[in-house]
Amino acid sequence: MTFKNNFKSESNQGFLNRENSWLLGELIDLKFSLFDNARVQFG
Repeated sequence: MTFKNNFKSESNQGFLNRENSWLLGELIDLKFSLFDNARVQFG
């Protein structure tokens, strides 16, 4: 029983970590694209 519960919480944690890393990658891409646009406009 405890093994089952541990496995469930572990898989949930892994899912959250995947979601967070995906969001982080999206934010980094957005930041770099904004930076490139600013460099084109003001550079």
